[in-house]
Amino acid sequence: FDSVTFRNLSTGGGVIRSGDDLRIEIRYSSPSARLQNVHVDTIIHGPFEEQLCQLSSAAQRGDFAEVPGSGIFACTIPRFPFDEGAYGLSLFATVNTDIADWVNQAARLDVLSGDYFGTGRTNVEGIGHFLVTHAWSAEE
Repeated sequence: FDSVTFRNLSTGGGVIRSGDDLRIEIRYSSPSARLQNVHVDTIIHGPFEEQLCQLSSAAQRGDFAEVPGSGIFACTIPRFPFDEGAYGLSLFATVNTDIADWVNQAARLDVLSGDYFGTGRTNVEGIGHFLVTHAWSAEE
């Protein structure tokens, strides 16, 4: 892996807010012209390095059958559901089931509080990491 870039697809800017569409771009290069059977994993870590979620190419789409020897792996997360905070990002990849790269805490993702629910309000800061779509009602 060469570098990681976070792109806010909702605003086109670099600042990431909860509820925005996030694109994680992982630039890679290899001496080989083509790579086959490629699996890419990204782990998002919390403030105590706990694993909060896994973004796995194998689970979401299956391995990439073939990719160029250099390029960008991109992972898009609609309505990014993380609350305000700093998160670590680890990267892992295999090529033909052999470990090709594994970088713990390769990047830091800073997330600002956003209007996740579309109400103009935000959650109380510091209570949990995830924002979950939900609806309240009062019934008799």
